[in-house]
Amino acid sequence: MSPRRSRARRRVLIVGAGHNGLVAAIRLAAAGCDVMVLERDERPGGAVKSAYDTLPGFVHDRCAGFLPLTAASPAFEGLGVRERVEWIDPPVAMAHPFLDGTAIALHRDVGATSESLDATARGAGRAWQALVDVPRDVASA
Repeated sequence: MSPRRSRARRRVLIVGAGHNGLVAAIRLAAAGCDVMVLERDERPGGAVKSAYDTLPGFVHDRCAGFLPLTAASPAFEGLGVRERVEWIDPPVAMAHPFLDGTAIALHRDVGATSESLDATARGAGRAWQALVDVPRDVASA
């Protein structure tokens, strides 16, 4: 690479203002790149957004399963995001309702999650319990 080329500021175009695109833009800008982010939606955030999907006044956080990764992912290290968010740890982390009125819920309590799964599909709780017991056994060893 010629000396003239190596001193030129790199220009980067990121298509999509979802969480991955935004984190990439921040990291590239911090590395000295001239970054432009394009988003076709009216707001940034990609699939992670809130919407009134069911009952009036009831807000759903779509694709909210990504949000806890903010606390654990090294991609967010040093961005100040963790410090600006008030984190809560509810007893029920998420629920998935079905059209027939049943639902499954992911509880902090493994036994309660197992019961929730079994209520919807007999045997599913036991299978899930066996699956999560493996990393728990490894972690406690």
